[in-house]
Amino acid sequence: MNRLIINVAIHTLDPDYTISDEDKDFLTAYLYSIEEWTEYELNLFGNTMIILSVDDLIFFR
Repeated sequence: MNRLIINVAIHTLDPDYTISDEDKDFLTAYLYSIEEWTEYELNLFGNTMIILSVDDLIFFR
């Protein structure tokens, strides 16, 4: 997960750097699977929300 946060930070600085659909799906599945988020999940969500779909962002609301 930390690798994904770093990759999203790189993507933010360089839009040509792509995040794979597999990584996006893995992130979404992980966040959906956690019933009670800790500080780690909140940090993960906050730092990766730029790559999540609008539907996923609405669901996590």
